[in-house]
Amino acid sequence: MADKEEVGKKGGKGKPRPLMVVFQVLDDDGNPAVFEKTKFRCLAATRDASVALEKMEANPHATYTRVEVS
Repeated sequence: MADKEEVGKKGGKGKPRPLMVVFQVLDDDGNPAVFEKTKFRCLAATRDASVALEKMEANPHATYTRVEVS
């Protein structure tokens, strides 16, 4: 009989799933604001802080928000 460590999934990564970023633009009162969707650019959707930092340093008018992904 095999040890418990040998039983189960084999090594290797599964197929990566896309990270969907759903957002709203808020006005000064915190209400959803109308904006032109064609003028929005997503620079990154990442779990890697160094990638986010690189994108922000390269794009001075960019910002980020941290969200919990379930």
